[in-house]
Amino acid sequence: MSAPPETFGLNTSFAIKRWPEPERWAALIRSLGVQTVQFSFDLLDPCWPATVTGPQTRRILRACEAEGLRLDSAFLGLAAYSYNALLHPEPGVRDAAEHWLKLAATLGADMGARATGGPLGGVGVGQVITEALKAEVAERLHRVADHARSAGLEAILVEPTPLRREWPHTPEQLGDLLARTSGTAVPLRVVLDLGHVYYPPLYGHAAGLGPWLDACGERLHGLHLQQTDGQADRHWNFTRPGIIDLAAIRAELDRHGLGDRPAVLEVFYAFEQDDDEVWEDVRAGVAVAQDAWRSAAPAS
Repeated sequence: MSAPPETFGLNTSFAIKRWPEPERWAALIRSLGVQTVQFSFDLLDPCWPATVTGPQTRRILRACEAEGLRLDSAFLGLAAYSYNALLHPEPGVRDAAEHWLKLAATLGADMGARATGGPLGGVGVGQVITEALKAEVAERLHRVADHARSAGLEAILVEPTPLRREWPHTPEQLGDLLARTSGTAVPLRVVLDLGHVYYPPLYGHAAGLGPWLDACGERLHGLHLQQTDGQADRHWNFTRPGIIDLAAIRAELDRHGLGDRPAVLEVFYAFEQDDDEVWEDVRAGVAVAQDAWRSAAPAS
């Protein structure tokens, strides 16, 4: 019997604007001893012409196979997150956001991922997330799920964010969204980012992973790991001090019976930072986080 895949993984966010070629980032990830990968759409815009995206997805598939990587999922990156997306005040922009998610589902399946998705978007200052808008977003996600099933994906993903103008941003809102999207063609599953849920300026003493795990239960797809001081969505590596204790996180997952879910390190660096310095920090931070994650695993 083969061993189950290691749950610790790495998002390709570290590679944006530095190592854009699939063969280069795949080889770098493999050199770290990491097998589970989450692709960031900051390296490939789904809206590029098909004559560009087709060859790119085939290169990603081949590069991952060549390096023995398991492409768990493909995730919305910084570029797409900057848009208001499915909650934009203009219906035409919301239509475009739905189209983007369908393109991402197609490309994700083509590159070998089993799920795609990300944050849903947000309204503008002074605007309200109405019941009608929530219902519309749910309808759009049903259509995206239909498309994802046709493409061959297992699930579509949503990531809560700690902003009052975005939805969902509380465990209660996440539960509402999951109820509205029950019965989709492929399930809507949840990615929880530690820097989002450990954010006391919004959640106060309730900040933490537990309430979110209670809200999504088995519909948790996985975690985004990052180090943070709890004052912003830092996406620091674990070379820096912070409030995230990976051993405690792993124990919390196990208490909820969710210890088999992917936990993917997602770190970002300033574009102007020295490239060698960035790689050294990636290498050192992955070693620290991977060791902590493995050490906290329950004895088999």
